[in-house]
Amino acid sequence: MVVSVKGSAKALMSSTKSLSLLVEKEQILRLWFHECARVFNDRLINMEDREKFKLTVDSCMEWGLQVRMKEIVGDDPDMIFAGIDLANPEAEDPAYEQLPDRKILKAFMEQKVDDYNIMFKKAPMALVMFKDAIELCCRILRIIRQPR
Repeated sequence: MVVSVKGSAKALMSSTKSLSLLVEKEQILRLWFHECARVFNDRLINMEDREKFKLTVDSCMEWGLQVRMKEIVGDDPDMIFAGIDLANPEAEDPAYEQLPDRKILKAFMEQKVDDYNIMFKKAPMALVMFKDAIELCCRILRIIRQPR
């Protein structure tokens, strides 16, 4: 696994926008891990490399931060972060934060599909919002909202 300086900078730059909203060390580390996973782990093509990535991040966190990855991500290494305000979906610039309640996120995504189908009756989409589809939508939203 090759890690570039550009990739490291990208992970750091992506996470700095939300740092002002975070107050706890665990929140900052969760965001940092999430951004590293988006920049590096998403490019890996097999489970063996993805496991190596997680082991590498865990050892770096233990060595540099004196904390283990399990303490930060808990039982959910596939955390979902997104710039979506589920309480106010029409918010202009929602914070990029962890969305721990997947049921509410799934309902939100399904409502957006329904809204689309109402607007475009000639070309409706029969989408099923399963775990991977929801995560992918959040990743795409993250990429679209990144500054150029």
